[in-house]
Amino acid sequence: MLKSGSYLGKHPGGDKEMGFEMILFAKREGVGIISLNRPKILNPLNSRTFREISSALKDARRDPDIRVVILRGEGNAFSAGGDIKEIESFPPGDVNEFQDFMMLVKKTILDLHSLEKPVIAAVNGLAYGAGFSLALACDIILASEKARFCQVFVHVGLAPDAGSTYFLPRMIGTARTFPLIFLGEPVPAPEAQAMGLISRVVPGEKLEEEALTLAKKVAQGPTRAMGLAKRLVYTGLGKSLSDQLDEEANVQTICRLTEDHREGLRAFKEKRTPGFKGK
Repeated sequence: MLKSGSYLGKHPGGDKEMGFEMILFAKREGVGIISLNRPKILNPLNSRTFREISSALKDARRDPDIRVVILRGEGNAFSAGGDIKEIESFPPGDVNEFQDFMMLVKKTILDLHSLEKPVIAAVNGLAYGAGFSLALACDIILASEKARFCQVFVHVGLAPDAGSTYFLPRMIGTARTFPLIFLGEPVPAPEAQAMGLISRVVPGEKLEEEALTLAKKVAQGPTRAMGLAKRLVYTGLGKSLSDQLDEEANVQTICRLTEDHREGLRAFKEKRTPGFKGK
């Protein structure tokens, strides 16, 4: 069993950990692991946290050795949401500073959503407010059986942000979205799975192991094609069928030129498992 953070340190064989203040960023066997790292206060999200997540994602985008990303939280929570201390520090009546903060939030959510590599959220505890939104911006959500999801915004007189009003109705429809927003009640992981919010629930002590196993399995696939498929799925939500078929044709043309496609064809003819490189 892997303890919290146990796969984030330095390991033989090329693992790498990089220095940040609010997060940890490690690289291991084709997987980039971003960990929210203020566990004593349940990993709240402030301006610096969003900047650091975006910086790690920029590194992951550029690094050909990173083929999958895991986003997780240290300690007993994924994230309690926005950092109330920072929000309270913005000058009353001065909207500019708060708007700048919201633009940082926007950038990070877009960076996650547009990364043409698979992103897995491993939710170990509560994912509240913007923490919930951050998980929703990932492609696959694995959750501990102890995880809880909550649109907590209503309890502090706010509307949802960080993409929740975009992701939720597309994932579960408005009939289920509005009770989550209006009531702000926590949703246990099994219920969240039944609603279609998350991919899989696993025992808490196995979450890290399951997330890493899944990430490594995905990393062995044609991740260039997966990244393009991710783009197709997300951009297709706002397109007509005809436009989407055109885009599929364009993307498939790109895929046919990749090394992975050629390797896949060779492996098929030779009746062996392909050795994809994400190129």
